[in-house]
Amino acid sequence: MFRCAALVMQTTVAVIILHGIVILLWASCYRWLCLPSWESAFYFSASSYATVGYGDVVLPSKWRLLGPLESMVGMLMSGVSIGLLFAAVTHLVDGKSRSRLPLHAEPTNADKIRMG
Repeated sequence: MFRCAALVMQTTVAVIILHGIVILLWASCYRWLCLPSWESAFYFSASSYATVGYGDVVLPSKWRLLGPLESMVGMLMSGVSIGLLFAAVTHLVDGKSRSRLPLHAEPTNADKIRMG
């Protein structure tokens, strides 16, 4: 049980780190293209990726469509991450329940009739 919980925790931490890397990549793009500091670029990127979008940091009009694009990417990647975590937990639960089942089940009467 502890091993399964540790695996789910490790997967969750890995997903969070990967999301952070994606936010950092978007922030570097904003810093290179249009924002004056790393702090404002990372802040804008994180708020856009999480679809918060406070509006206190605004991109220049030439680049303003990058914010909604990053928000869409953030929503899609969050969905993929939830799907990954759900699949991992389902796999762990199915694996545990299968390990309790016998390898070869005895045929039932219904199976004998169908074969018959």
